[in-house]
Amino acid sequence: MDALLRDLAALERANEVTRVLGAFKLNAMDVLNVSHTATKEEISKAYRAASLQVHPDKFPAGTQRDRAQQAFTMLAAAKDDLLDTAKREALDAIVDQARQRVFTNRAAEGRKKRKTESGAAAADNGAAEQEEQDDPSADPQFDTWVRAEVKEILIEREWRKRQLLKAAAVEDTLAAEAKAKRAADKAARDADEKEWEDKRDDRINSWRNFQKGGLKRKGAANMMRMPRAHREDADASFVRRPVAFESSEK
Repeated sequence: MDALLRDLAALERANEVTRVLGAFKLNAMDVLNVSHTATKEEISKAYRAASLQVHPDKFPAGTQRDRAQQAFTMLAAAKDDLLDTAKREALDAIVDQARQRVFTNRAAEGRKKRKTESGAAAADNGAAEQEEQDDPSADPQFDTWVRAEVKEILIEREWRKRQLLKAAAVEDTLAAEAKAKRAADKAARDADEKEWEDKRDDRINSWRNFQKGGLKRKGAANMMRMPRAHREDADASFVRRPVAFESSEK
């Protein structure tokens, strides 16, 4: 009998570990398995009970103890989040949003269903009675619907957060690339300017040598030359033809 009880206790502990590890991690209330209206006292009580079940010391070494350690860590983090005033207020705001969504959607579905079944005229005649029926919060499944809607909202918020982080990462990458390009361009300009300055003397000397050589060539081209003799063409007096120089001594 004692062995059976020990086996049952071990099974319960293993099931609790599985439950915690399979809980929706973005919702601390799911991890602790408490109501969205749970008080701080109820949260602390739930944490003590669950943490005793999944305490790693109660599991044999190996995979089971590693899983228990993960579950134990998750429970502690969930408890801290729910006891943190700011985080609890943020989660309560999400719960209120989920309740409003569920209430509005379920009420609209109820009205649509009744109009389909009994007709619009009958729905209008029994408006007061239908208003009472249109309160989804009276349904035993209301809390389950709210929990599911909270999950949807948290998933949506997490997706948006990751998209923003991804966009920010892309923007940071582009900014880093632009900065690196500006640095490379500046380094190239600095190198060009340094090379220009380093070759200043060479350019000056080359220009001076060019000027000296040009003056020599120009001086040689301007030397006095003997004019060439020309003879008149009887048929075309306007044409002067050069003739060979003839000595006056014959």
